[in-house]
Amino acid sequence: MYLCAGALVGPKTVVLPASCIHECSNALGAPSVISPAHLAVRVGSHLYDSGGTVISAQRSFEHPNYNSNTFDNDLAIIQLSQAVPATAKPIPYAGLNMPVVSGEQVVIDGWGATAGFVNPLNWLTISALSASDCAAKVAKSNCFDV
Repeated sequence: MYLCAGALVGPKTVVLPASCIHECSNALGAPSVISPAHLAVRVGSHLYDSGGTVISAQRSFEHPNYNSNTFDNDLAIIQLSQAVPATAKPIPYAGLNMPVVSGEQVVIDGWGATAGFVNPLNWLTISALSASDCAAKVAKSNCFDV
């Protein structure tokens, strides 16, 4: 099982990193896309293993220019097989007409490997970085160690 945090942006739509819908490597040593039949989303819980509702994926899409070596365009969308319960609300997010400004306060989330795998979901308010500052600070590798 691979766990990744995503953002519910519509009743049947989850946005997450494209690296989350890839297995670390296939028989040829290259990342391969996980079939939507093997993807599911837990909504309405900050716990990865309980609470909320688990909904299977119907389709998944990755950014057409996603690069698994550099993580450029690390963006994917999962379309769920059914709408989430009314109690699970989509988050507000910055759209194309709402660019995030360097230094602006933003919220990030994830389970991450801070001191072993954690439960519940972590979140943190940080200052946004420009794309060039981010590229300079982020170490890139083929797969994450979780």
